[in-house]
Amino acid sequence: MGYNGSENFAPGKTRYGLFPAASIGWVLSEEPFMKSLRWLDYFKLRASYGRVGSDTGTNTRFMYMPSTWTQSGEYSFGVSNPVSAPGYAMGVPGNSEVSWETADKQNYGLELKMLRNRLSLTADLFYEKRTGILISPKSTPSIIATGLPNLNLGKVDNHGYELSLGWDETLKNNFRYYINANMSFARNKILYMDEVPNEFDYMNQTGGSVGRSTNVYKYIRLYQYSDFTQDENGNLKLNPALPQPAVSVAPGDCMYADLNGDKVVDGNDRMTTGYAERPEYVFGLNAGFNYKGFNFSMQWSGATNVNKMLQIEYRIPFTNTGKRGLLEYFYKIAGLPKISWAPNIRVPQKLPRHGIPRTRLSGCAMPLISA
Repeated sequence: MGYNGSENFAPGKTRYGLFPAASIGWVLSEEPFMKSLRWLDYFKLRASYGRVGSDTGTNTRFMYMPSTWTQSGEYSFGVSNPVSAPGYAMGVPGNSEVSWETADKQNYGLELKMLRNRLSLTADLFYEKRTGILISPKSTPSIIATGLPNLNLGKVDNHGYELSLGWDETLKNNFRYYINANMSFARNKILYMDEVPNEFDYMNQTGGSVGRSTNVYKYIRLYQYSDFTQDENGNLKLNPALPQPAVSVAPGDCMYADLNGDKVVDGNDRMTTGYAERPEYVFGLNAGFNYKGFNFSMQWSGATNVNKMLQIEYRIPFTNTGKRGLLEYFYKIAGLPKISWAPNIRVPQKLPRHGIPRTRLSGCAMPLISA
């Protein structure tokens, strides 16, 4: 049982929160009806329920306190008045009713040890319902012209499981070896975040996982010379049968999907997609042995169902600041091209074009890497 207080909430109203928790367990291997199973050394079932609270909002403290006024600009009153008077603006208003965001957690598990404690198995299944998440409203019109306080609005569900399987044995010559494999899975879903519904469903975050990439285009392939025609002056023009980007493109630039089918690739084709930056699946393996004072151990880990966005530092082949550089892997495979405005420019078939003096990977947004 926890009873916590926070300076972020109003005294005498919502400052303190009660957060109960309870758990039960049953060691079945101690029951008389299990004694006949000689291969079973230990068997336990357990379950728990608890509520936890958080007072962390969107970068603010003392959320209940009234807003403050600060000097902001100057104003001149009257006609031909050279003297200006200071102006004042109201900051983010307080919310005296703001309270704890809560998470109700359930966990169900079992523990097994078998074959003279050499083989072990642990399994857990968990559920979490998080409500009252402290966020700033998103559906309020911008005509208000001021920041908005944190409100208990957000709702997110989370579920998953964890598995661990191990073997640990010491032989007669005191040679001990062991191996343990484990994996975990966790997936969440945004139920409510006060999101204003977008014109197209593929733009919305609600209904997906927390932390997915937003406002990104769907990559198809790189433009090739076969996608262009030449006018009477020898200038390349994109085939009109293809969706037309809102900006000019050239061979070697990235081709993006026309998601709304209007034959134009623009801001209406940006989407929320992929996995979050935290992996859904995590794997681990520990193994080793001990013999006459010599120890050896190793650890392996892996993850999947995760996306990472390569930021600009990984995409620029040349720069004036000297603090950025194209990944060597990309540079070596693509090769150093000829001057980008030359008529016989060499275009990589698998990687975006880059040239001198164009100091960027032309026409390609930040790549989204999946694992």
